[in-house]
Amino acid sequence: MNTVEHIVESYFRLCRQCFTYGDVKVEDGNNRQMDILAVSLVTGDQFHIECSVTHRERWCPTAEELVAEFEKKFSGIPPKRDGLNTDSAKGKNYGGVIGAMYSRLGLDLVKIKRIWICWTVKDPDNLNLHVRNYHMRTGYIVEVISFRDRILPELMNAVSTANYDDEVLRTFSLIKEWQKQNEKVLHQLCSATKHASDQQQFSEKKTFLFRCKPLPYRKKGLASEQKCLASSHFRFVALQT
Repeated sequence: MNTVEHIVESYFRLCRQCFTYGDVKVEDGNNRQMDILAVSLVTGDQFHIECSVTHRERWCPTAEELVAEFEKKFSGIPPKRDGLNTDSAKGKNYGGVIGAMYSRLGLDLVKIKRIWICWTVKDPDNLNLHVRNYHMRTGYIVEVISFRDRILPELMNAVSTANYDDEVLRTFSLIKEWQKQNEKVLHQLCSATKHASDQQQFSEKKTFLFRCKPLPYRKKGLASEQKCLASSHFRFVALQT
């Protein structure tokens, strides 16, 4: 399970309250595997989830390209390749073994929902049409979920700042705590600046606020200086001329 799949798996566990099974090998599937299978005991929903994420928008798929991926991953149709010894040239289809794998694991072929995760889609206005046409041809309903717009923000919102054993959730909790503390520092800065303005502490002074790497408070050549606020990341200094 790669990083993206691990994040998506964590999302389905934490946000959709699912039990998950990752990297499911498809028996007799010529090295095929399903990224994630998930089941919710609360709603009864069953999911087959496939992930293909690139964070560069220019590399994101079009709706038409996504359907080609659906054919490969959900329908079991091999992609067309040159040569006479390819699965495509031999007319093979792995849809049956994918369905058999669902049944072997106790999933309902009728109830299972297919989910495709990508960063985003280049032409979202065309997505519904292509997904609907795929459904009409195969009977498979596919939901396309944006990793950027849904998975990341919803998972970040769901985690707390507790010490998770899961490394993905722990990473998200650390980032969330960092954001919380950073917002507190910014609030202190804004409050200090407003207070100084209200008290007119710097009237008739030329005051410069600058950001720099941690430096000693005393620097040769300055007539005087007043410490406003210091942190491990930056220090604000008011210079009086």
